[in-house]
Amino acid sequence: MSSHAQNKRRARERRSLALVLACVALAPFACSQLIGADKERKLAASADGDGQAPGLVAEVPEAGADTGACPQGQKACNGTCVSTTDPEFGCSSESCAPCSLPNAKLLKCNPSGQCAAATCRPGYGACQDDAKGCTFDLTSAETCGSCQVACAVAQVCRQATPDGGVGGGCAADCGALTQCGSSCVDIETTATHCGQCNKACPGNTNGDPTCTKGTCTIECRPGFEHCDGNPSGPCVALQVFYKDGDGDGVGVATSTKKACPGQGGAGWAPVAGDCDDSNPQVRPGQTEYFNRGFTKPGSTVVSFDYDCNGVEQEQPGTGHFSTCTVKYCAGEGLGPAMSGRGGAGVNDYCGSARYYRCAPSGTSTGTALPIQPQAPEIPIPGECTVNQSAVAGNPCH
Repeated sequence: MSSHAQNKRRARERRSLALVLACVALAPFACSQLIGADKERKLAASADGDGQAPGLVAEVPEAGADTGACPQGQKACNGTCVSTTDPEFGCSSESCAPCSLPNAKLLKCNPSGQCAAATCRPGYGACQDDAKGCTFDLTSAETCGSCQVACAVAQVCRQATPDGGVGGGCAADCGALTQCGSSCVDIETTATHCGQCNKACPGNTNGDPTCTKGTCTIECRPGFEHCDGNPSGPCVALQVFYKDGDGDGVGVATSTKKACPGQGGAGWAPVAGDCDDSNPQVRPGQTEYFNRGFTKPGSTVVSFDYDCNGVEQEQPGTGHFSTCTVKYCAGEGLGPAMSGRGGAGVNDYCGSARYYRCAPSGTSTGTALPIQPQAPEIPIPGECTVNQSAVAGNPCH
């Protein structure tokens, strides 16, 4: 072995001995940090070529998870995940607007991902494309009571009475009903012949025409209402409100109601996503940081996820204790709380009051390892000690 190689080996052995001596009086955590640091220093020196030790304080950036992402088959609406096949929130993955189709009584999402009519208002049918709504008049002789029934030339289509007392269908005459063309209708209730033949009632956006006692009105489609109280006025989409037990402006998705926009009332919020509806400090969008955790009702599990994004985040600028080495002993920073908490999104530095400082404790002398008894005693500068102190809990959200 060359003299140069022998000198390098002796230097490594002296450093190893110094590490052992420095660890004798240290806590297990600090000692393990100290021993592992020498390897880090060597790696950094080989990479940088300047022999400098790695940094002792690691900056913790603001980090989080994409909680807007919903499971497959769902989408985010008002802070909660809903099915992409729920017509109350539309059938498009890009929109949360409710489905609205002409004369549809109940709605659905068809296999093509479109809003479609599930059932129709009396007197109307979805005879060709349910995605267009119920646009066919079932009092017509061409579609008499059903999309599949057409009356003979000499027949008229008799409208069924709303109470079911008189059945509809093709007939030779209209009986007590009024004949309007080839249709037999009750002009008191038929929107296409309201009060007289051929007087069709107008509808509006999200509202369909109706006839009551010969007077035209508008019936709002499912999910819409006359929020101005005028039965002939506009049909406004109802807003979903979520039960807000702690009054922080964010509710829970498990308890909902619909009302006109802005009229949810006390104890109801327009958005959901609160992960603890008993604590007003816990809510999505929380920007403050807290040094003490919280527990949800009925649970003993401590959490620091005050912003309900699924990830406990430390206040930016928090420095973590990293390493102490024989040569570099100026490190300090926060250590983990060692709380035993675990699971996805848990950060054991949250709430930690353990602060470590690494400082030189003077110099001593030592010998080379026993495999080289001929080596003289040498000074070993910069032995390190790691001191722990208590600080205020590390704030997180």
